[in-house]
Amino acid sequence: MLRRRPGAQAPWIWFAATLATLLVAALVPLLWDSRFYYSGDTQTAYLGWWYELGKHVRHGTLPLLDVQSWRAGNAVAEGQWGLFSPLTITIGVLTSLAPNVLVLVTAVKVTLVLVSGAGVFLLVRSYRVPPAAAYVAAVVAPLCGQAQYGDWPSWVNGLMATALLPWAWWAIRRVMQRGMNPFPALLACYLVVTIGYVYGTLYLGLVILGSLLECGLARNRAGFVKVLLIGGCSALVAVTVYLPGVLTAPVTIRNVWTVVGEGNATVDLDTLFTSVIPTSMTNEELLPYTYVAWLLPLLAWVDVRRLRARLPELSALLLVTVLLVGWVLGPQEAGPIRWPLRVLPALGLVAVVLVVVLVATTARRPPSGLRLMLSLGWVALAWWVVTARLAAVETVTVVGALVVAGGLVLLWSALRLRLPGVAAVVAGLCTIAVLATQHAYFPDAPSPDRNLPARAADYRGQLSTAVGDTVAVGSAERAWHTRPGAADEVLTGSTWYLNPHPIHNAGTAISFRAYYEKFCMRWSGSTCRDALATLFEREPLTGRRWVDLMSISTVLVVRGVYPGMRLLHPPAGWHVAVRGVFTVTWVRDSPVPTAGGVVWSSPGTLVQDISSTDRDVSFRVRAVPARGGKVVLSRLAWPGYDVEGGGAHLGKPVDDMLLTVVVPPGTEGGVVHLHYSPPGWRLELLTWWLGVGLAVLWSLAYLVLRRRTAKGARAGEPHKRTRGLATDR
Repeated sequence: MLRRRPGAQAPWIWFAATLATLLVAALVPLLWDSRFYYSGDTQTAYLGWWYELGKHVRHGTLPLLDVQSWRAGNAVAEGQWGLFSPLTITIGVLTSLAPNVLVLVTAVKVTLVLVSGAGVFLLVRSYRVPPAAAYVAAVVAPLCGQAQYGDWPSWVNGLMATALLPWAWWAIRRVMQRGMNPFPALLACYLVVTIGYVYGTLYLGLVILGSLLECGLARNRAGFVKVLLIGGCSALVAVTVYLPGVLTAPVTIRNVWTVVGEGNATVDLDTLFTSVIPTSMTNEELLPYTYVAWLLPLLAWVDVRRLRARLPELSALLLVTVLLVGWVLGPQEAGPIRWPLRVLPALGLVAVVLVVVLVATTARRPPSGLRLMLSLGWVALAWWVVTARLAAVETVTVVGALVVAGGLVLLWSALRLRLPGVAAVVAGLCTIAVLATQHAYFPDAPSPDRNLPARAADYRGQLSTAVGDTVAVGSAERAWHTRPGAADEVLTGSTWYLNPHPIHNAGTAISFRAYYEKFCMRWSGSTCRDALATLFEREPLTGRRWVDLMSISTVLVVRGVYPGMRLLHPPAGWHVAVRGVFTVTWVRDSPVPTAGGVVWSSPGTLVQDISSTDRDVSFRVRAVPARGGKVVLSRLAWPGYDVEGGGAHLGKPVDDMLLTVVVPPGTEGGVVHLHYSPPGWRLELLTWWLGVGLAVLWSLAYLVLRRRTAKGARAGEPHKRTRGLATDR
């Protein structure tokens, strides 16, 4: 299929056509919704993380811990911040400088779509497939339904993973087959691992496993060792990225390792079978998410007898495809791995590469009419299954099935006429037609758009009257969706990082469990109604209110959650600073210091704060009773704190939440110092240096050996010429 003939276009023309086609495809959703790429987790998580990371990097630091963000402040345990990722850091710096975050986010995501297609093009070409066929795979693979409606508008780290994965696979194949410089493969694998998206790292693990199988079947010992080394370097870096989260998990909401079968975002065999039409089924609902690729029916064109001869070379592709299918069909949740629907973009990418490589290298040319009928039969049966499950005929399913069937017929016709270039163009046009059909009927991203501002400057006016540390209580979800102007008063999740004022409500996927349960603050920063009352309750051990223990000086109350309450009459010691349309701001009459320092000591224990930063706090002990004393600090008891000075040690956290230090008797006049490092930090830094160092040394050794080999070859050339001349004489 699509075999290059004399006079056919050069590969770079098809590569450029790939980028042009994908650019059109990525812009199609904007015809219906200019904010398509700016919703869901992009708003509540990634945008703010990028901004805060970029701000810190510009000042020469990394945000390992932020005590003022409380349950959202452990960036190194979160993982998805991408603290070790050059790609994420670059995006972060750009975000921190961008005047329009909507444009920035859209540009980043469109670029990632192009990067994904370019990587697929190179990966397919590594299987000795003509450039026209590589073009077909490259424009189809990045456009599966879950990628378009899940990763593009919301889960940007998923988009990063599928954008980088084909580059890593292509570079690995260059090393194991051709003995090329390992640096591109090591760099690509490093980028996949360090974005902090565990799914992407697992995808890479499957690719490395498949590559080892391919080397083993081909008896390529040198390639096997090289792939093993690439995997080892990647695994060492993965320890640095993920071990902090694993060791921190016991105090987070991610410490659940149960296996749940059916549930949200699952996939079944029927769904996979019908994934060849633009609107497939998920949970008995007609949606575009489970569409994988319209050209999967081309499998009917494969000649099995020819396939057998190429099984060793295709073993990696086959193994990764099978493992991803098993993953997609697996349980809804297995510990931290959940929602199999999220895996479809990776499965779609690998499946498309496999189908195109199979058809291009094993199908008979031209394909017979019988094989066309078999592929059309798949489409017809898929449409019938969807219609039967819906118990109704939907216009969109008819249109989608006709677009796919028409594309298959035109593709077959072009190949029958031996016009591979025309066939490739037909495939590109059919792909755009499928995408346009989806967005014509389903123009909106499923993730909510909270109508947040596009300009970065519009995130800085909220909390203008706030003093000290702030917490927002309630939820503005309904207001964001139905009433313009709500975002002028209250933001969501990590978009609070774009605001210059510190607040508890930044977004997090892990959260500190005790805090999460006490104040019912969800991942996006919204709270339940009871959170306001809980803030002013007294903690039994200390006798102090939680707003005091957490050093809160401002409370932003979302009005819609508290109808009928006397919000204009705050508790004693507080006053109303602003009465807005959607919120009321309470501020202390006498603000307290920001979070991090000492907020309570047991009777008879007297201490004095010396200094407090995100990772360090010091206090001097003035008095301790004979039985010893306790000191409570306004910071969460994240694993990783060490105590030095006077025999002091960590005690049981107050309500399993606030950091507590036990001060023994006889330590008057001494200084106690607490320092935070992520748990296992020395090991994690060591593995990073080992992984990166080994990669650098291997790459340099390759260059040195190659240079010596080249010098030796040049030195031998004159001698060979002399001998030749003498023989001629």
